[in-house]
Amino acid sequence: MVPLKERASVRELKMGKCDLFVDGRCNACQHRCRLGQDGKGICGVRHMSDGKPHCLRNYISYARLDPIERKPLFHYMPGSKVYSIGSVGCNFRCEFCQNHAISIDFEDYPLTYAPPAMVVRAARSKGADGIAFTFNEPTVFIEYAKSVARLARRKGLYTAFVTNGYLTEESTDYINPYIDAYIVGVKKFNNEYYRKVCGADLSKLKDSLSYLSKRSEHIELSYLVMNDDKFFDDFLRFYDRLERDIPLHLGKFFPEFRSGEKETTTEKLTSYYMAARERGINYVYISDLYGSQYENTYCPKCGSLIMGREGSMGEPSISMHCAIYQIVSNKLDDGRCPKCGEKIGIVTKPRD
Repeated sequence: MVPLKERASVRELKMGKCDLFVDGRCNACQHRCRLGQDGKGICGVRHMSDGKPHCLRNYISYARLDPIERKPLFHYMPGSKVYSIGSVGCNFRCEFCQNHAISIDFEDYPLTYAPPAMVVRAARSKGADGIAFTFNEPTVFIEYAKSVARLARRKGLYTAFVTNGYLTEESTDYINPYIDAYIVGVKKFNNEYYRKVCGADLSKLKDSLSYLSKRSEHIELSYLVMNDDKFFDDFLRFYDRLERDIPLHLGKFFPEFRSGEKETTTEKLTSYYMAARERGINYVYISDLYGSQYENTYCPKCGSLIMGREGSMGEPSISMHCAIYQIVSNKLDDGRCPKCGEKIGIVTKPRD
């Protein structure tokens, strides 16, 4: 994005001011780290120095142009292009992290100077319709995300937040006015698993998701399916309590980083798909069975094909296990099924 001489690692950067610190405690995520005079948060980037809070602003680790479906967001601005950016750090410590080079082992990862105006200009020059905060957890650079999102909205671009969902009420209220769509990635729905593998508390995540689902204009959920997962029914019961017709993506687990688990079988994915549909969830997708019927949107009333999608494996890069989608059929008629008139929950125009 900028000349090589303007690149640096996080070790070399002077951090920017933070908004979500109160009396030495960071309130960006549910860890609510208390940092003292010179402490560092679990995320590795939000910290205190000389008694003042600091966080990462104006530097990114990675950027590229994507179809919005790659996030995956299937019910927001289908067929549009989004400029995806990420920074470094994460408030989880998942042993299977695909992007561990920027989320966990990032100390020497080269960062590019990219103030908000530069990001928005790059997005527009590439023909993007929106900007997505992704690759690493955007909550850890939420002040920077807000600055970029606010300018992006002024310039006619929509915004998307790709998150593990571990936001506090304070950080949700802080960023939500500037975010058009969220996709929240949920792991195995068991507190012991979240504690041991992710370093998080499932009960606090439930609180976060409940609050976010009430405040957000548009939200979709992605559930990572693993072969030994026995907690999907627990997740579905929680989903019912959200009281929104939220699209649900079932993602395939890929062994990465320190994980010794095996790649999720097709049988496991399709069995979870059927369980979700039998539970009454109208919009369920399998995001990693490329070119299958499970990528398509069907009318929940008459079963007609509304939107056909076709995915292919992404290029070897950050988040390589994400499909590159294209819309191959779009029969949406003014937000409704052309056959029976049922209203379909797909957003085709960003909010003003």
